[in-house]
Amino acid sequence: MPETVPSVSDAKLYTDLLPRDRDSSEDTGFIITARTADHDIYLYACAYVIRAGGKGIWLIRDGRINGTIFFAIPRAMVGQGLKDNAFVRTGWHFNQYLKPEDHEVVSEADRAVWRLGGRNYAWREGAWEVTGSHGDVQTDLTFRPCAPAEWRWGPFDKLKEADTAGYKVAALVSGTISVGGETFVLQDGYATAERAVVGQSRDIVAELVGGHQVLAFEIRGPGLEIQVHRHTGRKMEAGNVVLNGERTDFGPWVAGSSVEIETLEYWDDPHSGLHTPCRWRIALTSADGSAEIEVGSSGRSYFHYNTDGGVMLMMQILGTANGVFRSKEGATTPIADALVGLRWGRALLFADETLSGSVV
Repeated sequence: MPETVPSVSDAKLYTDLLPRDRDSSEDTGFIITARTADHDIYLYACAYVIRAGGKGIWLIRDGRINGTIFFAIPRAMVGQGLKDNAFVRTGWHFNQYLKPEDHEVVSEADRAVWRLGGRNYAWREGAWEVTGSHGDVQTDLTFRPCAPAEWRWGPFDKLKEADTAGYKVAALVSGTISVGGETFVLQDGYATAERAVVGQSRDIVAELVGGHQVLAFEIRGPGLEIQVHRHTGRKMEAGNVVLNGERTDFGPWVAGSSVEIETLEYWDDPHSGLHTPCRWRIALTSADGSAEIEVGSSGRSYFHYNTDGGVMLMMQILGTANGVFRSKEGATTPIADALVGLRWGRALLFADETLSGSVV
């Protein structure tokens, strides 16, 4: 893809390029999974633009969401399974939605900034900044990409034709997070940056009709990035391993490869009442390499999407991964206590259901 990541031009509102008589949304977001001397921490800071105009995926005609999730797990508790950890989560409830006039897009000499709900999301050539305070979580953070961007939604110059555009990219983050009277100092912590735009062709709740689920792992360690995704509603199961810059892919487009995800354990969440998967075995195989990984969970929070079709919950989980990667030459690389940020999502309810069991 020709676009530089990040670029000051990423601050433009791309939903302005999509038809007003169709639903659309866009986001800029950051997930941090980082380790300090005393804690493993998780931060999700994300700003959304949502627009309803077509079949009614979104219930707000022109809204903004500024979302924050934060929790910190003491190192002594890591590896002991999920507990009912405290967390900050705010921004997704209807009465917390913001209006277009609350969203200021500012162009400065060498950067562009989204100012929204007390938080500032800034783009420079080659770096992002997330500063300000939201949900009593104060951030002063700088992110720099540490790998090529994955243009999962396609290039921005093809947005009108494809109805989607945008990227995810592995990054390193430095700075401070202050919350609850404590300041967490990060130096080259692991992070993921996302800038995505989607039109009416994507309906996140409708994709989960029939008990379908979303499961996505992002595993990070020194010189290591592993992504594994399962979306049963879209019949997608794929993964990749990037080790010291060398990438190995697994999935339906890689002949002879396979992706296996087995849930080994569940946890009954007293906060939400959900029977939550919390430990997994992952097996990735191809002619170019293989990986065997076990992922355990240490902490969780969640957010929800409200759409015309119903309500989707996405659980955000922090964990660790252990296992091994084998190259096609037979060399083995251990995966030891690598940090994992993972998401598990499913629809909680649908707007209309019938005695026949069908969803209208």
